[in-house]
Amino acid sequence: MPKGFPRSRQSQPSPCQQTPATTTLASNTTRMRELLANLFLGFQNARDVFLARPGRRTRRGGLEQRQVGLDLPAHPLPQELADTGGTGRPGKGDGIAGSGGWTRQHTSAHGFTLIELLVVVAIIAILAGLLLPALSRGKAAARATECRNNLRTMALALHMYLGDFNAYPPTQGMGIMGFGEKYGWLMEDDWKMVLVPFVGVKDDRFTEREDTMRVLRCPQFVSNEDGKRGQGQYALNASGTAKFKDPANLGVGGFADGATWNVKPTRESRVRVPADLIAVGDITPGFTMGEMLWTSGHFDVCSTNPAMWPGTSHGGRANLLFADGHVETARQTNLLSIASRPRWNNDQQPHPETWARP
Repeated sequence: MPKGFPRSRQSQPSPCQQTPATTTLASNTTRMRELLANLFLGFQNARDVFLARPGRRTRRGGLEQRQVGLDLPAHPLPQELADTGGTGRPGKGDGIAGSGGWTRQHTSAHGFTLIELLVVVAIIAILAGLLLPALSRGKAAARATECRNNLRTMALALHMYLGDFNAYPPTQGMGIMGFGEKYGWLMEDDWKMVLVPFVGVKDDRFTEREDTMRVLRCPQFVSNEDGKRGQGQYALNASGTAKFKDPANLGVGGFADGATWNVKPTRESRVRVPADLIAVGDITPGFTMGEMLWTSGHFDVCSTNPAMWPGTSHGGRANLLFADGHVETARQTNLLSIASRPRWNNDQQPHPETWARP
């Protein structure tokens, strides 16, 4: 350009003079807009279905519409896309342009199908089937822990009794089945009742000792053979492997005094190894409530009557209190075995001559 002439703005080519590259760029731009519009609509549909967050509904032009409410675009779609419903092809869209942004016509509400509902119900049933056994095991474990705590409390009461009398509480095998709102069913054996004042009760009135009586029975629910259910009971190792009230004096519940059958208490000094002598523990409930009334107060591990054996209420196991005050958990089969017979006798001898039962 010659000097002296003013510098002019470069002229733009007319549409008729556009190059093929310019045409391709315009076509790509249109396709990009179509793709973005379809992505916006797809995102909105996915949000409505999976997040269940319907948009704000409005009435415009006699047609029910719903605000898309996307956070991605900060401005409405171009007019040429709005007229075509965001597809770029007239008659193929389902939305119209509004002053607040892109809106689309809403004609029907989304709902669950029968198959979806059945799938949800099946999932809930599976989860319940997995969780309920775990909850049941958790409750059983909590009751087993409470049972061990009860036995430890009874150990303290038993040692205070020994401190006063230098002997274990004797038992005549007598008691009644009592019931209280705070402790449920309880076999009120004579040896348990003499321990009540040492558990924390200040007087002998029945209404005043209800809070403490629950310590004298197992919190686990057990079933009798006749279908009745109640709390588990504790029994005393009264005679070891010998018969009840046998003069051999092998347990901690006393022994019969000759022909009079008066029970004399077992002295504390007779127990050779307190850490290996079973004193109190869970017992198997009787076949009937009547049988439970007379057999749950003491053990007889050599008896043919299972109602006098150690219990199985804690997952096939029984909690046992030993003479030194510690608590163990063992299976019934192990407690009834010949190898465990010395643990039932206060001199730590098996005494096979006492095993026979008529």
